[in-house]
Formats: sequence, structure tokens, C-alpha cells
Amino acid sequence: VGFLVSIDKRQHAYDESTNTFPNIPEDFRFIFIQDEDAFFKNSDMDQLDEEIGDLDAFIKDTEALIVSDLEEEILECESELRSTFSALADLDCIISLAVCAADLNYVKPEMLPAEEGVIYIENGRHPLQELIVDDEFIPNDTSMDDGDRVIVVTGPNFSGKSCYAGQVGLLV
Repeated sequence: VGFLVSIDKRQHAYDESTNTFPNIPEDFRFIFIQDEDAFFKNSDMDQLDEEIGDLDAFIKDTEALIVSDLEEEILECESELRSTFSALADLDCIISLAVCAADLNYVKPEMLPAEEGVIYIENGRHPLQELIVDDEFIPNDTSMDDGDRVIVVTGPNFSGKSCYAGQVGLLV
């Protein structure tokens, strides 16, 4: 587009049927209208285009070149960036879990080999249920081994059977 002269069409005589401005200098060549402004070129604007060029296009071309160079540099490091992002995501999860554990007084479990077939939970708490109950959450114990593989949980509706089962599943 280059350099243009802008005229507010509300302040000049304008014939919509012919898209002309009768009261402007004769050397003004109509280019386009945008909103309430009409844009023209004249010999001075042509000279600026020749001497300086289209600055808007130059700026956009330069921006595109910079972005393209940056993309190439980033793609050269893609595998390193992906492994860094993955490590940061892991670290974020570990830190979040550590903060929750500290805030909610969780303790580190003692893990036994799977071959022993033992599940022993002392004062276990359902991590989500504990947060939403109005009263104090009552911790539960669980003890299972090769000799006691089944636990029968009974009680009336809404007495916590599902909560207990979910707690054991989440903790194990």
C-alpha cells in the first residue's frame, strides 16, 4: 500500500454514487475507503514509496523473518525442551503432592514387597472425603494378608462402607 494521504470523508464533499471527492486536488488518486476515511496517493506519496518503501510491509516481513528464525532455533532444541518440560511436569506433581501431604498431615507409607501379600493401614483417611465432611473424619484401620483376603463390611445406608472401600483402594 505504501504512503497514503488520508481524508475524513465527513469533512469533504463526497459523491457516493461515483465514489469521488470533487473538492480535492486533481493529482490525488483514489485508493480505497475504510470506515470514515478515504485514502489517496499523489506524486509526493509515490516519491516516498520510491525512497523509503512500504514501511508496513517491511516491518511485517522483518517480524515474520524473526519469528521464523526463532522457530528454527526452538525446533533445533525440541527434544531437549520436551524432556525439560516433562521433568518440570513431574517436579510440579511431586511438589504439589508434598505440599498436600504437609498441609493434611499425611505420612510416608512403609511399602512391603508384593509377594508378601500384606495390606496394613493404620488410621487411614480417605483423602477427598476428609476434606468435605463437616464433622471430624474418623480414621479407619485395615489389615489383610494371605490368611485374611476378604473383609466383609456391613452397616446401614450412608454409614461409610463405600468410603471405606474407596479409601483402601486409593491408599493401596
